[in-house]
Amino acid sequence: MIQKDVSVKIFETLEQFLFDYGGTVFERTAGIFLGLFMAFYGIKITWNVAYKSLAKNHLTLEDIIVPLVVIPLVTLILSTSYYMETWIVYPFYKLAVFLQH
Repeated sequence: MIQKDVSVKIFETLEQFLFDYGGTVFERTAGIFLGLFMAFYGIKITWNVAYKSLAKNHLTLEDIIVPLVVIPLVTLILSTSYYMETWIVYPFYKLAVFLQH
C-alpha cells in the first residue's frame, strides 16, 4: 500500500502541473479567440445597427448599451488567465475538493 504522504505529494505535483499547463494553454489561445470574437461580434453589431436603423428605422438604446457591456467583459475574461484562475477555475476546484471529503 502506498503511504498517504507519497500519494498526496503525487496528487499535488500532478495538480500543479495541470494548473500550470492549463494556464499556458489559455494564455496561448485566448488571444486568438479574442481576435475572432472581436471580428465576428463587430460584424454582428455593425449589421444589427445598420439593419435596424436603415431598414426598420427602429434603433433602441439596448442595441447600443449591450455591446458596450459585452465587449469589455469578454475582453477582460480573455485578456488574462489570472482572472480565469482566480474567479472561475479555483473556486470550482476548491468546491469539488470540498465535496469529495
